[in-house]
Amino acid sequence: MSIKDFLNSFILCARSRPVVLFVYTWPAFISYLIASQGGNAFNPLAAFSVTLSVALVSFSIYFFNDLMDLQDDLMNQELGNPTPASRPLGSGRVSSERLKSFIVLTGVSGLIVAASISLDVLVLQSIFIGLGFLYSMEPVRLKKRFMMKQLTIAAGCVLANLTGAMAAGGIT
Repeated sequence: MSIKDFLNSFILCARSRPVVLFVYTWPAFISYLIASQGGNAFNPLAAFSVTLSVALVSFSIYFFNDLMDLQDDLMNQELGNPTPASRPLGSGRVSSERLKSFIVLTGVSGLIVAASISLDVLVLQSIFIGLGFLYSMEPVRLKKRFMMKQLTIAAGCVLANLTGAMAAGGIT
């Protein structure tokens, strides 16, 4: 396995989940801007770090969701649903072992970046990753519970916003 092959597989997986950038990282960045009092205390490195942390943790959560949904995706593909074919794991373009390595790599890296910002950010991102895993993992699998899918996604957005604010020093 070459580094180029590994990176190409990662990019393929990340591109299949553009929602991460809009639903979680963008709100974290905007919250950072607002909490830094309109740019008076804006630190480009901190803004980049919080955006990177939220993106990495979010990718870990979504990759884990893809892994947990593999059997459902394959069954839906057999029923004619084209969505699983567009996902790298369901289509066979990325192996489950490689996706597992991406889950660990992005999750751990995201938490390391969060820890480098502050303990508050680390705690929020740890809660975010825990909630994300409960969203997909049996026997809890919040996404299959009435109203929990929407509430879990909304809670993830709230955690992303709070993460951005805490990276700027808190909410005034």
